[in-house]
Amino acid sequence: MIMLVLIWFYAFLTGLSPAVLRAAVMLSFIIVGKSLKRSPEIFNILAASLFFLLIYNPLLILDVGFQLSYLAVSGIVLLYRPICNLIHNGNRLIDKVWSVVSITLAAQLATTPLSLFYFHQFPNYFLITNLFVVPFSSLIIYTGIVAVTLGTVPFVSIISTKILSCLVWTLNFFIQFMEKLPASTSRGIFLSYWEILIFYLIIGSGLVFFLMKRRYFLFLLLIGLILFNVSLLLRQMTRLTKARITIYNFRNMSAFDFTVQDKTILWYDFKNWSQFQNQFERNIATVENCWDEAGIRRKRNIWMGNHNGIIPAGLMFDVMSLHGCFFQFREKRIGILKEKIPKSLRSKISLDYLIISQDVKVNIAEILMIFKPGKLIIDGMNSAYRTKQWIEEAKRLGVPCHPVSRDGAFIEEI
Repeated sequence: MIMLVLIWFYAFLTGLSPAVLRAAVMLSFIIVGKSLKRSPEIFNILAASLFFLLIYNPLLILDVGFQLSYLAVSGIVLLYRPICNLIHNGNRLIDKVWSVVSITLAAQLATTPLSLFYFHQFPNYFLITNLFVVPFSSLIIYTGIVAVTLGTVPFVSIISTKILSCLVWTLNFFIQFMEKLPASTSRGIFLSYWEILIFYLIIGSGLVFFLMKRRYFLFLLLIGLILFNVSLLLRQMTRLTKARITIYNFRNMSAFDFTVQDKTILWYDFKNWSQFQNQFERNIATVENCWDEAGIRRKRNIWMGNHNGIIPAGLMFDVMSLHGCFFQFREKRIGILKEKIPKSLRSKISLDYLIISQDVKVNIAEILMIFKPGKLIIDGMNSAYRTKQWIEEAKRLGVPCHPVSRDGAFIEEI
């Protein structure tokens, strides 16, 4: 009972994160099983903890930490012993180091495909880092327990918290140091759902072949490698044959790019640079992540507020041109409405898309008197109130409308 109370006290103290919940429930099952003089299988404990936690909160299955935690434990349970048995030295220090390496390899192999899918990067020095982090983090936990339990004891509480602070600072410093080393991380790795499954097929069949030396699993490994490369090739071929228009959902900012093969140009505008600089930089980082996922290699950003007239030939594709506030991208004609329509303008202008921006004081009926748009797109530089008005009016007049603040980014493949 004391152990159960201490485990759950620690779990609540750390905020009941999904990974901590998993550990607390599994340890609770083990303690209860031991007290009943039973020795349950670790996989039964793992499955039972997963079952009860998902009854408690089914949405935990969508949490990245929850998924990686269970995968890491499953990898350690399945792979640690086979990997550890590969080397027997007899030297206690070397065996201890190899044990930590084995745990790291087992957990990394189990979580790598999902980590690449979510974070698009791989830590190249994970073995070196974990040789320091694993024992050091255990030391921090024990010191933290001492600091909490003896927090009211004079002098001891000060020493323990000082030591804890130094340990945490040292751990953070080491991680930051490793992160800043050259080639510490491989970035820009993007996997599809099918590629994750193929990746696990490659890892699983490769490990079983390496450990059991059965030819059948070598064939599975080769098939997985072929499928993985075919998937990458098909994605590359699709990218090289398509063009795309993207209008992003950014608050207080217009941002849309035109992509052909592996090159793109982002046009952007904003209300106030000094006020929204940090937000602008975050938005650009988001756009660059999208470019990396799409395999974009050549890119250029152009601020619309500092540009008028026709785009110089060296900056753009031969399939696109800009005249004032009108784009021609392949066969698509796109207009940007960010100022009141001049009263002298009377002719109908046919457009595939008309982007409404900067809270321009105009209603849909006035727009339809001058423009004949295939679809209206309301970008993120418009207020919620005016956007709602335009949506309602467009619906009443039967005009297709896509407000990015409500429907998300507008993406059109050409």
